[in-house]
Amino acid sequence: MTEHDTPITTPVVGVGDRPIFVVGAPGNGAEHLVPALLASPGAWDATAVVAEVSAAGGAVSSRLEAALEERRSGIDWSRLPGDASPRMIAVLSDPERELATLLDLFPDAIVVQVHRSPEAVLAEAGDAEAAAEGWARAARQFLSRAEALPDDRCVTVAIESLLAEPDEELQRLFRALGLGWSRRISNVWRKSAVRLLPSRDGGSVVLADAEELQALDAKVRERVPALRPSLLPTSGDSGLTALDNGLASLLRRLGSSLLVSTYQTDRLISLRAVPGGLGVHLRAFDRPMGMAVFPGGLAVGIRSEILEYRDLPEAASGLEPKGLYDACYLPRNSHVTGDIAVHDLGVGRDGLWAVATQFSCLATLDAQHSFVPRWQPPFITALAPEDRCHLNGMAIVDGLPRYATALGVSDEAGGWRPGKASGGVLMKVPTGEVLVEGLSMPHSPRWHEGSSMCWSPGAAGCSRSTRRPGRRLSSRSFPASPAVWGSIAASPSWAPPRCGRPSRSVGYRSPNAATSSAVSGRSS
Repeated sequence: MTEHDTPITTPVVGVGDRPIFVVGAPGNGAEHLVPALLASPGAWDATAVVAEVSAAGGAVSSRLEAALEERRSGIDWSRLPGDASPRMIAVLSDPERELATLLDLFPDAIVVQVHRSPEAVLAEAGDAEAAAEGWARAARQFLSRAEALPDDRCVTVAIESLLAEPDEELQRLFRALGLGWSRRISNVWRKSAVRLLPSRDGGSVVLADAEELQALDAKVRERVPALRPSLLPTSGDSGLTALDNGLASLLRRLGSSLLVSTYQTDRLISLRAVPGGLGVHLRAFDRPMGMAVFPGGLAVGIRSEILEYRDLPEAASGLEPKGLYDACYLPRNSHVTGDIAVHDLGVGRDGLWAVATQFSCLATLDAQHSFVPRWQPPFITALAPEDRCHLNGMAIVDGLPRYATALGVSDEAGGWRPGKASGGVLMKVPTGEVLVEGLSMPHSPRWHEGSSMCWSPGAAGCSRSTRRPGRRLSSRSFPASPAVWGSIAASPSWAPPRCGRPSRSVGYRSPNAATSSAVSGRSS
């Protein structure tokens, strides 16, 4: 035995965070899932390395460590997103022989078990009897591993669920694996999974041991998370409910829906009036934040893209229950921005404007660049992905940004964090003049009837700033829920108590100020 053939007796280190081994019976489709996993930032393919070891008789030696280091050295670590780490991914051709040794080498590795119904596997098999035997053997190994490994080291995914709800299921899988997801990954999966789509003319296969296969399939599916379809237009009696507090009647009067983004749970929530109360509809996105509604369309900013949807009323007319929906937004375009943290979007005379929080600037889009910086606060001295002041909102007046909010006046990376409870500001654009300071985490500024207003969740209310002719700028607050803030244009006459500290005596008022609202004018 040479020095290079010396077996490794200790776990392999230095290959990144928690390797991922993908296993499944022949025909289960495990190899089609791997391209989607490899599309995640930091992921790299170790399948050839593992196959090389297997070809050598399964003897794991220092050759493996050298091969891993060679692959690892090809990663450009500086280009990985801040929250990404290198992840080794390999699909195992013979998990029964390879997996035990690999788990000894990588004690924190995660096993992804890919399951597919026996009917689908056998329908594509040349030798149905041999395929049935291989499927049953893999299913028994599947159940044995699920019992032996902790839940955080054994993740199960069903091909049928991935085909039915790719975005939902991929996000669930990637969260469990600690991988970064983007809509591009769903596209990679769809392209790779074309061969897994059921054949229209595929016949059924009759086997003597069909009952045993069905029983094994049922046991395996007990370990597979239940599919939660995201395309249901409304929730059933046992589905989602919402505390109404009069919101349904308000939306019904306005003839509108309310869209809410929540990046903590990766969901875009549509609230709308339905017979009997408030309808709640969820769609899965990767870190959705800023949104903008424009005639016939909707834009949504997610982790590394800005997605554009268009309303097709003819599609809405076909949704069940018929007659309830008057709009149906379908995806049409995607602009790749990179992870710039799009906290707010707005439509101006130059097209779509975005708040690029990571780069502390307001930006527009063109066909050549990820984004085009157009404005940044005067205290920001460099365009860098450091989230220096947490610039997070803008108000567009007469087609141009005129107000912006930030959580702090800082020119250092993350410098806004220590004072975020009371360091927020409302600024005038383009001068950068701080109009109001001392705000608690302000965002979503809006211009309405001579006043600029911004939502201030730390103070559980809204801050309203107004300049009257011959008077100083005044800043006041009133309690308001996020739902009320979405429809604030409907109630402009509230008289709030004083809040905040106007820092200058100058305000801005457009003679033709446009009303802005976060509520779309559609019922779906």
